[in-house]
Amino acid sequence: MAAVTEQFTQHLSAAYKYGGESLWEFAYKELDEAGALCDDASLSDDERQSCHRRFLLQKGAIERRQGDFAEAIRTLEHAISEYGTYDLEHARMLGELGTAFQRQDSFERADELYAEQHALAIKLAAEAKDQRSVWRAEALAARAIGYRGIMAYMLNVPDLEDNGRTNHEGLSDAINKSMQRVASTRTLLRAIANEDAAFQHEVKATTCICVALDRLSLCYGASGNTAEAVKWARETVAEGKAFDPTIQAFGRFFLGLALQRNGDLEEAMQQWTRHGKGDLETAAIALCRQPSSETLGYMKQLVKYQVPLDHYNEQGYSPLDYAIMGGSETMGALVMQGLRQEYLRNGFTPDETEVLIEMRKTEADRRKEYRSIFQKSFRPLLRTSAAETAKSSSDDQEVSSRAEQCIIRLRQEYSRLLVEQEITRSIFDDFKYIELSDFRSLTRLPQPGSLEDMNTMAESVQQFGNILEKQRNGSPFVVFLSYRWLGNGKPDDDQGTQLARMNAALSQFLATHPWLSEDRVAVWLDVGCIHQLDPDIR
Repeated sequence: MAAVTEQFTQHLSAAYKYGGESLWEFAYKELDEAGALCDDASLSDDERQSCHRRFLLQKGAIERRQGDFAEAIRTLEHAISEYGTYDLEHARMLGELGTAFQRQDSFERADELYAEQHALAIKLAAEAKDQRSVWRAEALAARAIGYRGIMAYMLNVPDLEDNGRTNHEGLSDAINKSMQRVASTRTLLRAIANEDAAFQHEVKATTCICVALDRLSLCYGASGNTAEAVKWARETVAEGKAFDPTIQAFGRFFLGLALQRNGDLEEAMQQWTRHGKGDLETAAIALCRQPSSETLGYMKQLVKYQVPLDHYNEQGYSPLDYAIMGGSETMGALVMQGLRQEYLRNGFTPDETEVLIEMRKTEADRRKEYRSIFQKSFRPLLRTSAAETAKSSSDDQEVSSRAEQCIIRLRQEYSRLLVEQEITRSIFDDFKYIELSDFRSLTRLPQPGSLEDMNTMAESVQQFGNILEKQRNGSPFVVFLSYRWLGNGKPDDDQGTQLARMNAALSQFLATHPWLSEDRVAVWLDVGCIHQLDPDIR
């Protein structure tokens, strides 16, 4: 029992860590591992309920961080209705749900949830039986009042650049609540100064003082006190070094905004284009991770002042990727507007610029659809297969057979999606491969630009699930071949060096896998399996 709950906590902690670093595939893998333990037979009913609550809270938090706000709301509302015990976990759920509504611009509903969270946290602190429980509740209370300050700002400052529309009484309320969060947090951090590092980190992560400092800077800037705004924003950047790259990048954005309002555009641009020492997270990427009316207003400032947007973080994602994956057409259009200006400034012609924009948009659409396919279709199949394998014997042949069946189911699911979903069909191609015997018969690697070569290659290509697909003893075992072009604008040199290397690698592979017969093996080769003459398909 203890071992199961310990494993569960480890997986959940890892999911939280990966989510904070935007490593979504790793986060969901750990989340799946945790979820699989929730109904373990060794757990008591109370332990199962506790695991389910914690699992759903973390799932909702990851969905919210990833920009899937509607799904996060469904997850968290289900958790609250199903497991409605009024304790710290419930207070955390209220806050996470409030943030999801906030990201959907439902500020009144978010404020109601933050108010409920704050009242519950105050009550729990008063009733707590031990000091750490008091501190945990006080940390949630500080966080909740700070988020109520953010809602006061959003409800009373509708336009970042039109001060005439600002409700200054409401803005004062926002400042007061944000100051309360800062003061409460600093008092709390002093109180736990002698506690162990892990507990201090937990409290710091809950209170996240950077968010309060960000909003104080924003509020003072809106009130016209730009010098005070710069002061608080500099504190944000200093405090942010202890937090994840996205929080640090937000801090640099707010410092840049305060500096720009205070007349120092040069340093503002430095802050807006900087990234962290150990990461590539810029202000634009951070804003596009969480598309909402709030971040859209901030992003307009970056586009207005011509901040470069054509860059990628260490996960290989750009501002446009995050805007598209977050489902915000408005944010995506704004980023493309900024990219268009950037390309034109860099000397591209209008026609070249539109081609580049379309390429970036297509890349982002593909990444979004791939993520959707993997998480909603492939991941459940992989999870089921892993669970079945874990319950089976450790016999190598049985494990191998189950792995093969999983691959077949994945291929079948992919084929089904192509048939049933137009958007998938418009972005991805059928799964194709080349028989090993046909590949062995090649005397040279086909030239992608050659119609003759492509027509010859097309005769050898098999399509998974096609009625004409070769019948064999078992499903095709497909080997993916990756290679560099060796010739000058050609895939191989005149001696056929690359083709010889490929055949040698395949022979070595078969020698180390004697259970595979040659008639079962097929090859995935880009020049044969990706249409080379149609740029829209390629």
